[in-house]
Order: sequence, then structure tokens, then C-alpha cells
Amino acid sequence: MTSQPPRGEEGPIPDDATRPEGTASPADGLRQVADAGLELALALRATGHSVIPVQTDKRPVNQWKVWQTEVASEAQVREWASDRRTAGFGVVCGSVSGGLEVLDFDDAATFELFRAALPTWTETIPFAIQRTGGGGYHVVYKRPHPGRNVKLAWAEESQADGDSHARPIRRLLVETRGEGGYAVLPHSLHPSGTRYEIVAGSMTAIPHVTDEQAETLLALARTFDRSRQISRAAVPWIRGAGGDGRRTYVLKGFEYEISRLAGAAEGERNDVLFRAAAAAGNLAKAYYVARDGTSTPVRVLNERGACERLTAVALQAGLTPKETYATIVSGFRTGRQQPRDVTDKGRQSRTSHLEVGIQDTSSGDLSADHLPEIELSARHLRDVATDSLGALTCRNWTGPVPDLYMRGGKVTRVTRVAGQSTAEAVTRAMLRHELSVKANFVRTQPSKAGAISLPAVPPDWIADELLAWRAEHLPFPELRLIATTPVYTADGELLATAGYHPSGILLELHGVELPDRPSVQQAIQLLRDELLVDFPFVDAESGFPHTLAVLLLPLVRMMIPGPTPLGLVSAPVHGTGKGLLVEVISMITIGQSAPVGIRTSEAELEKRITAKLLAGERIIVLDNVDRLGGQTLAAALTAQIWSSRRLGSSESLLLPNDALWLATGNNPTLDDEMPRRILPIRLDAGLERPADRVGFVHADLRSWVRANRPALLAALIALVDHWITAGRPVPTLTPALGGFESWRAVIGGILETAGIHGLLQNRRYLFEQTQDGDAGEWGQALQQVYAMRRAPGGEPDSTAWLTAKEFLVHLKDLELCTDLWVGVQDGAAVKRTGRALAGIRDRVMNGYCIKVQRDAHRKIMIYRIERMPEHR
Repeated sequence: MTSQPPRGEEGPIPDDATRPEGTASPADGLRQVADAGLELALALRATGHSVIPVQTDKRPVNQWKVWQTEVASEAQVREWASDRRTAGFGVVCGSVSGGLEVLDFDDAATFELFRAALPTWTETIPFAIQRTGGGGYHVVYKRPHPGRNVKLAWAEESQADGDSHARPIRRLLVETRGEGGYAVLPHSLHPSGTRYEIVAGSMTAIPHVTDEQAETLLALARTFDRSRQISRAAVPWIRGAGGDGRRTYVLKGFEYEISRLAGAAEGERNDVLFRAAAAAGNLAKAYYVARDGTSTPVRVLNERGACERLTAVALQAGLTPKETYATIVSGFRTGRQQPRDVTDKGRQSRTSHLEVGIQDTSSGDLSADHLPEIELSARHLRDVATDSLGALTCRNWTGPVPDLYMRGGKVTRVTRVAGQSTAEAVTRAMLRHELSVKANFVRTQPSKAGAISLPAVPPDWIADELLAWRAEHLPFPELRLIATTPVYTADGELLATAGYHPSGILLELHGVELPDRPSVQQAIQLLRDELLVDFPFVDAESGFPHTLAVLLLPLVRMMIPGPTPLGLVSAPVHGTGKGLLVEVISMITIGQSAPVGIRTSEAELEKRITAKLLAGERIIVLDNVDRLGGQTLAAALTAQIWSSRRLGSSESLLLPNDALWLATGNNPTLDDEMPRRILPIRLDAGLERPADRVGFVHADLRSWVRANRPALLAALIALVDHWITAGRPVPTLTPALGGFESWRAVIGGILETAGIHGLLQNRRYLFEQTQDGDAGEWGQALQQVYAMRRAPGGEPDSTAWLTAKEFLVHLKDLELCTDLWVGVQDGAAVKRTGRALAGIRDRVMNGYCIKVQRDAHRKIMIYRIERMPEHR
């Protein structure tokens, strides 16, 4: 064992009279150990490891605190080796030795079970493993951030006198040696007289693992903790008459649970593991019911072996060690609350259902009799938190979908607001509610009759502790999006069954049943000649494909690993159908009208975007805008992951930006950043009052869409399926759109494969709508000033450099950019002109651009106009 004992008097070296036969004499073996141990100690010291001398009782020979931060010299190590008290060497763990950490198994059986349950990735890592003198094992590795010394697993054994009320004896099984600890090295003598020896790997070539891999090993070791899983009452095995039948029944039942766990689908494994652990728990606490009705406790299943078997199968099935540990602990506790009754024939006496005492979480029954019990009294916070997390994890599926999720790195739940499911971050009060319905919290109070357990309220500090845990330590499923229509996964699989899917999609169909898929031509006819026939698209070539692109996006959003453009529905006057088109798109893709918002200030817009993405809204609509632009909106349209602060706090959020962005407006102006981020849909009825139009194919289009929504969805899915069946070809006729390449590849591919052309055509007018800080006036100014600067031959002088003062003279002569000089003193006007020229440097406007450099002689900035090649 490598723990650091308390300092005290040095124990005497046993003489030959007290030495067990067959072991080496410590006095005789000191020289052999010193020679081999010194060679290893010097080799480790030379590679940056801190070594210390140890005695036969494993205590350091001298004070060793200084060697937790420093490495001894070679002369110092040799001096230690010559000390008669030195029986070997130890290596100091932690950062002083390059991140060294040791897993110390005091029990050989526990080590063998640990090694059998190791995940497959460990097969390629040459761990250094040594056998201790006491029969235990050390697993040695290095990690970037080693922890401190931690006791991971205990065993509890009943007192030898059989007193069921006596406090059980605790025996340490596994611990770590990290910062502030040390491990005895091979060739050192153990108090038993045997030597530490290396059995695998090499102490001079210790492998490195990541912190995540190291935590996986520690979590696996924690699964062997039996300190809270063994009853204080010693229950012996009964091997008398009928025992074989009982054991056969139990083994068959347990193997049935193991087979269910091994074959469980992703998303169901936690629930199946909990049921299996609960079944094992009530089998392990079973009692024998004789024919005369008397009952006797009988140990028909070993808890330790059952835990080890369940752990190995769960890890192999893909569960993480942390969630495996929490689920098994909670399941065993639940199962032990209702022990199994076993008759002489090996059958249950009270019920024929194998999972007696196990809550059927799918029924939604949260009866307190079936909840795990969590003791609050005299326990560490980490232990109560682990049990609470286990209860939340195991009972997270109280219905057809999980109750709690992870979104943006935070615990989240789904609620329905105005008929729409939205995600909301879980607060302390919400988490306390979840804990109260998924576990029974109790406090033990002393009384004259003995200790009694009283009901307790889940405390705030437990909720705060769980909410403070890092996201990777919380085993709740990830919530990527909430969909109300069939959607495609990133791999192109169509999800058309309601429920939670492992890809992070929560699908709520609300009774929508898709009809048979139409042909591609039938689908196009339904969408063009029925749904969109009455909308007055200005450009028939691009209006229909652009609207289809918007309709298709919510279905295939997971297939697009990048941002998507904003669909701008504009018109010259009110009543043209902008809002109706957006409403129709919303009704088809999410089943109802999308909430609309107005364009506000930059700061307010950022808050609204964060709130909508955190809630998982599928469509974000900016209604009746007169201007589109600003850094916030530009960033949102090109960001795949939106980063912002949670409202009212400094807490940072990282949210997937999977929404469909739409905006409406009457001739809105655009910032210069907007045109390349916009998919335009232009409507114009050519009437003074377009709202007075009559003669529509569908007089009440909203009602028609509601009645035909399944058929419309089937038409859109038919277009996508046709593209996937064709091998997902990339578009060849669709123009490029910088920054949205993945969107163009998917949407353009779907439309071109269906024979629909015109995507991204006729977008030049967007640049005419820009309101770019008088960019048009600056283009005119650059062109005319360039023409004024003539060389001696009469041609424009493209090499002439101007000062800001000279440039200002030309602007005044041309009466351009008057905001720089009208009503302004000459000195201030020159400074304004210089700043304005620096702000447009290297930017092409009207075929000209301005170049800027510093005149080293005059120590001022000078400017030159260049004409671009395509305009010469």
C-alpha cells in the first residue's frame, strides 16, 4: 500500500526468528534491494521524477515534503542508498514527477475484476503495473492534471461475533496516489518480507493518458465501492435442500437482465441498467419462504459479483463509467427496499413478474414507495450529490421522452407554451422539484427507541451543487432541436417516429400521419400550382425556388453543417402577402404560426436572439423591418454556434444556431453586410391596394394548409428522398454564395435534382438596396478625383499621392461628401477627410479604390486612387 502513514517511532526490523519461512531476510536483502532499487531510482531521477528513500514499513526515511516540489540530486540519492534504514525507494506523485498518478489496489481480486472491465481503448496503452509486497497492485500512468490522494472504494464486513447491530468493519480496496502522495517502487521490501515487482510495462517508460481517460479509470474503480451496498446484517449462503433450485432461478433471472442490458438500444440503456440493478438488489436481499410460511434470509445472489458483471456489460454497451456507477448504486438501493420471496421450487411467492419492486418508469407513476432513498445526515456533499444525480438519471424517463436534457452546456427541460414546446434552462427551484419527485430524502434523528429516518425536503445546496457541475459530468441527453415535422439526421435518415432520438432531436408530431410519397412531378405541382400559385412573385425564375428553399430548410437542417441565409420577403406596399407567406411557411414546417418580433436596438436584439435559440425555436421572424443590418444580426446569420451571455448574468452560453431566419418589410434598406446573407423573395401585385384582390385559387389559404399539411410535408420529403436516392449530387448550375457553401450544396442539390432551377439567381438588386454610408457618393468622388489628377501627357495620373488637405480641396470643387466640410473649420475638415479615407482603404467602389501609406519624410498619411483592371 502506498499511503503515507503518520510519523512516529521507526519500527524494528524483524529478526530471523520472527521472519516467516520462505521470505527474504530484510537485513540480508537490503543490499540486493538497494542495488536494483538504486539503479531504478537514478534512472527515474534522470528523467525528471522525484524519488525518496523508504523503510521496510513503507514510511519515508526522512522528511520528504521538500521533494514534493523539487527533485533530489544524484549524490543525494546515492547517500540515501547507503543509509542502513533504506529498504527501497518511492516515487513522489503529482506534477513534480511529470503528472504521475497511481491507482493502488489493496485487493488482488478487485484488481483482476477491474482489469477485466477495462474499456477497449486501454489495450493500446502500456500501463506500468507492479505487484506490491502485500499482494495488491499498482497501475501507474501520467496525466496532464493529476488529482490529490483519493480513496475510491471500500468494503464493509460484519463483525466476527455476528452482532447484526455492530458497526461494520471498513476495508480499503482502491485509492489513488497523486499530488501529496508517493508510491513505493519495485525492488523495495514490504513489511511481509516480499518485494515489490513489476509485472507489466516499465517504470522507466510510463505512458501518458488524457484527463478524460484518467477519470474514466477512476470512475470504473469507484464502481467497486461496497461501503453503502452491504447490509449490516450478515446473511449467509444456504446450501441445503432446495438450494439448487433457488440458485438456478436466480441465475436465470439475472442472466435475463444481463441479456436485456447488452441488447438495449441507445437512449434506453440507463433505464434498462437501472431495472437490472434493482432486480439484482431484490434478489441479493431475498429471503426463503418455506411451505409452512416461515421466512429466512437467504443470500441467493452476491451483490459484489452482480455489480461487477453489470458494470462490465454497461461499459461495453457504451455507457460512461460515471453514469454506470450512479445508476447501479441507485438501482441496488431501490431493489433492496423490496426483497424477493423465493419458495422451495425456486419461484417467486408473491408475484410472477421478474422485476418485483422495480418502478415502471414508463407509466409515469412516481409513487414514493418505489423511489430511491437518499440520506442527508452526516454525509459528504459529493456523496449526496452523486446519489441525487443517480436518482435523476435513472428516473429521467418518466414518460416516452426524457424529463431533463443538456442544451448549451446547461440542464434544460421542455415545456409547452401556447401550444408550442420550448426548452428552458432549469433553475434551482425546478431542480428541487425534479429531485422531490424522483427520490425520497431523509434525515436520521436519534430517539429513545433508536435512530429513526424522517422525511426531508431536497435542500438548496444539492440543487446548487448539481447545477455547478461541468456539462461533461452530467449524463442527461443532449437536446439539439425540438421538431414538429419529420426531419432528416445528419446522415440522411428520415425521423418520422415521435420521441427522443439519440441524435439530439426531440420529435413531436402531434398526430400527423404522412400519406404515401407522391412522385417528384406530383410534388412540384402541389407546391407550385396549389400552395404558392396566388403569390405575386416579381421574378418567376427565382421566386418559386427561393420559397421552396425556405420550406425545405427545417426538414434538412441537420444535414447542413454550416450557417443558412435569411429569407427576406419584401414588397413595395402593405397587403401584398408577405405576412401570409411567412405564416404559411410556419404552419407547414412547425405546425403553427411562428412568433414574430420587431427589429430593435443592437443590445436588445442580441438578448432576443439568445432567448429564442435557448428556447429551441425553429423559426425566428423579424416582421415589418425598414432596415436590415447591424453587427448582431450579421453575426447571427453566419454563426453555426451562437455565443452570448444568459440574460441577467455573466454566464456564457454556446447554443446551436439551427433556426430558420425570416424577415418581412416594405422596400427595406440593407447594410452593406446584408446582401450576401439574404435569400430574397420579392412580391409585387402591381396594384395600389393589393389587399383588395379577389379570385384566389384558395380563398382561405390558411384553412387549406391546415387540412393538407400532411400532403404538403410528403411532397417536400419526396423531393429530399429523390435527391438522396440519386446519391446527393452537388449543384452545378446554382451560383456560389460565399459563407453558405454547405447550404447551397444541400438545398441546391435537392432543387436541381428535381429539375427546379433559379436558386440564387437575380440577386443583384439587393446591392442596390444597400445604405452603405454614402458608398455611392464616395465611388463618384473617387472616379472624378482620379480624372482630375492628370499627368503631363494628359492621361490620368495613377501614381499621384495626395494629402488629406489636397483631397479635401477636390471634394470642395466637386461639391461631394459635404458632411465632411460644410460648416466645419478647415483643420477639423482635414482630419475628418483623413479618417474617412482610412475607413474606405482598399475597398473597391465604382471600380476605384483608395490606397493609404505613411509619408516618412513629412510624417503624415498620404492617399492614392487606383482604378481596378476590370474597369480600365
